[in-house]
Amino acid sequence: MNTTSTSRVSREERREAILDAARRHFVSNGYHGTGMDDVASTLGLSKPIVYQYFSSKHDLYLAVLEKAGENLEETIGAVLNQPGRNRDIVQTSVRAFFEFVADDMQYYRLLFDSDMLDDVDAAERVEEVTSAVVERIANHISSDTGLAAPHAQVLASSVVGASESAAKAWLRTSQSELDIDTASDLIAGMMWSGLRALPAQS
Repeated sequence: MNTTSTSRVSREERREAILDAARRHFVSNGYHGTGMDDVASTLGLSKPIVYQYFSSKHDLYLAVLEKAGENLEETIGAVLNQPGRNRDIVQTSVRAFFEFVADDMQYYRLLFDSDMLDDVDAAERVEEVTSAVVERIANHISSDTGLAAPHAQVLASSVVGASESAAKAWLRTSQSELDIDTASDLIAGMMWSGLRALPAQS
């Protein structure tokens, strides 16, 4: 018997199990190809039980999207909180994006490669996550260089956009010929060649 359906499972544990099952279905089949009954049957639950936790498939999707955003923010935040030279920070930040898109949980597909990006609520969640990551990087750039916030924001947006695009392109086409270290170092080197020209804050 699937232990997820027993009464011994706490409400929070069951909610997390539903989110994980939903993530796998949304990643594999997209939003439109996934039904609440798919998520329920994966866990050995009845569909009404899933509806006790999430009022609709859209509500469930947004909750999974929130988990994806938290995962990315935590990944980038951990890198930026580490001590080290700015060149090392750039390198590890880019590597973090590559690891994020290569992760087996495939959260990146929900944030950047989903069939729901034209949904207003989903797009808003993705924008919130992207803005939070950009803000973290911009603050780091500003504190090191003394650049005004608008300038740092533009640079941070470039870092995020380039890292995301390059990591997705690498994942789709180049893994067999370019390992993750070489690929991420290549992009980080390009970024650093521009960022190092900025004057450091004395």
